[in-house]
Amino acid sequence: GIITHATISNDNVKILLKTDIEYMDIGEKRLKIDKCLSEYQDNIQNILLLKVGVPHLLIIMNTNMKGNIDEYGEYINENVLDSHVNINFVNQENFNIRTYERGVNSETLACGTGCCAAMIGLNKNHVNFKVKSGETVTTSVEDGEIYLEGPVKKIYRVI
Repeated sequence: GIITHATISNDNVKILLKTDIEYMDIGEKRLKIDKCLSEYQDNIQNILLLKVGVPHLLIIMNTNMKGNIDEYGEYINENVLDSHVNINFVNQENFNIRTYERGVNSETLACGTGCCAAMIGLNKNHVNFKVKSGETVTTSVEDGEIYLEGPVKKIYRVI
């Protein structure tokens, strides 16, 4: 898998991701995505398709997405792209990130590889993202490796 090492300290986990990073061409599909998001068109700064473990369509904006993102995610995956991808709406100013996940076909509370893809798409080495759950997910590049860090909670115990 892409997770090769994890360190748990108190209520925090830091994960080393081992994966190839691939920029994928979306060509003319960018115009269809812009059109789908016409109410945000003046706020869209960049649109990238980046594979970090799985493909992520990054819609980098200078505002937060408002309301339900499911309709945008479904439309883009069903009518614009050739295959389903995770779609991350990233505010480059306050680092809010919202994710529509393929397979789930809905917005999720967080997406770790989406945060990593967004950090790369923003050309940063360290970002504290605010995810839908309200928690902070930290991404960083250290010695050429990608790390993902955030809160961890025990949800069950095997007896």
